[in-house]
Amino acid sequence: SGTESGRILREAAAQRAPRFYETESAIRNAWVDVHIFPKADGGVTILYRDISERKAQEQALRSSEDRFRAAFRESPYPSVLSRVKDGVFTDANDAYLEFLGVSRAELIGHSSFELDLFSDANERSELVEKLQVTGTVHGFEMQIRTRTRGERLVRLSVTMLSASDEGLMLSILNDITELKQPEKALQAAKEHLESTLNSIIGGYYALDAQWRFVAANNEAERHFGRPLEFLLGRNIWELTNTPTGSLLYQKFVEAKRSGCPLHFEARSNVREDYWAELHLYPRGEQLEVFFADISQRKQAEEAHQEAALFPEENPAPILRISREGILLYANPGSRELLETLGCRVMERVPTLFARAVTEGLESGKYSMLDFTLHESVLSFLVVPVPDRRYANLYGRDVTARRQAQEEILKLNED
Repeated sequence: SGTESGRILREAAAQRAPRFYETESAIRNAWVDVHIFPKADGGVTILYRDISERKAQEQALRSSEDRFRAAFRESPYPSVLSRVKDGVFTDANDAYLEFLGVSRAELIGHSSFELDLFSDANERSELVEKLQVTGTVHGFEMQIRTRTRGERLVRLSVTMLSASDEGLMLSILNDITELKQPEKALQAAKEHLESTLNSIIGGYYALDAQWRFVAANNEAERHFGRPLEFLLGRNIWELTNTPTGSLLYQKFVEAKRSGCPLHFEARSNVREDYWAELHLYPRGEQLEVFFADISQRKQAEEAHQEAALFPEENPAPILRISREGILLYANPGSRELLETLGCRVMERVPTLFARAVTEGLESGKYSMLDFTLHESVLSFLVVPVPDRRYANLYGRDVTARRQAQEEILKLNED
């Protein structure tokens, strides 16, 4: 609120200490990240950054389970969620209730054993054993007793989930009693299961006790650059050459040892400049991993942290360029760059910089611009300010990083 923002502003000025917070701006109709820095003359410098896109991504991530539930309930295939350890049903769609001939109240909170669903109880034990090894089971056949149609032969597609803190299994049934086009029905159920998993926002994969892949959705395949058939059964640490001292390895081990969910952010070791928000859910001997791409936010945060120094004190170049391509401001750290460009304040900048500003103002999104200055490589974060008709460019020297990347590419080629 405005009152809260005013309080924080007064507090920063009075205590001479920086303040950082996020708020929803009624004026701009957007979420903003606010950085307040006290100045030597008693005033303050305030930096704003539009974080509406990141907030929208967070909301999408939080709603992914609701989207999963919607897909689950609307499925034309009998589908049910139950606890692995005791077979107690936690949810079912209408198709499953109709198939069994029971009401929701008769099913939810009761186990398959209480309802005497299985002609052979050992079949469920066999199914669970396979599930705990592979994480997913397709084409498992068993006899189920229904109230309205007697015993039916069903073919199951089952996967382990962590939709809550309990270990759950999602089962999708095909009634193959009449053996009508059984292979086509199985394929449809399998595709529906995969579609349900892929409805989860972001990436998903699961690892067994030996850190081998047992499941992965489409986003995980894209992240690792390998198809599911290649990933299954492979050790994630060997595949990605991850050292045991890395943050990723230590967090994964911590989650499995503690048996508690763990949430953190980390840089990917398989995709350059990729940051992920990871959610780890231990499930017995297995570990489920949900992840989302936060690379753009991390890059913007890193650039803003470097720009947190007052522009006059920052050794890196900081520029402000108008929509018309006129240099409105340049800090002292830009002197060598401007000499090379042959440009001064209130003069037109080269086309490369002017085009980056124009495109940024038109799209309203951050972008990156690289420029070679003598032996150095400068990377500029272009931050458009559409309502002011200019963009701020925050430069960083990335020469060492680029040289390291080139060395890695040479080693890979060798």
